[in-house]
Amino acid sequence: MLKHTDPKFVSFCLDMDWIKQAGYEPLDLLREAGPRVSEIHIRSSNNLVWQESVAGGGDVDYGLIAALLKKKHLEPLIVVELAYADGTTISRSLAEDLRRSRVFAERTFNLSA
Repeated sequence: MLKHTDPKFVSFCLDMDWIKQAGYEPLDLLREAGPRVSEIHIRSSNNLVWQESVAGGGDVDYGLIAALLKKKHLEPLIVVELAYADGTTISRSLAEDLRRSRVFAERTFNLSA
């Protein structure tokens, strides 16, 4: 799609976790798509099992993602996605998971509230 579409008309939303779930490296696709990325979705998984909130130390290194965005002067919309799957441990309320995920995103991507 990158090679056969016009960047003036087509941008991309990359879901970092789904890229990882599919067996690809999110950082590689982000590098390739570069300025055409208008939005990224973030969700944490460990061993491909979704966690209840977005946090560091999972399957996707969001610190590296944030560093690449900064280096390339890219400012896509950052969207937190939360979902439960078989094997997800649920220990907090959804409101608390959303709050923790927001704090993580703000810190990791240097966003202002």
